[in-house]
Amino acid sequence: MLISDGGGYNQFDAARLYESGTSHQQVEVAPNSGAVAKVPGTKGEVCDDFPVQVAQ
Repeated sequence: MLISDGGGYNQFDAARLYESGTSHQQVEVAPNSGAVAKVPGTKGEVCDDFPVQVAQ
């Protein structure tokens, strides 16, 4: 088990983006309307499937 000190959502998402080219929290923004839609991303971490996810 590795517990990173100071790692957060952005750091793990950046590592995932580097590794697979997609993010779990990836979105698309329509240029004309500005509408935001979530794009299915790559689940790569065990914590992506936890039923409760909170930030502290």
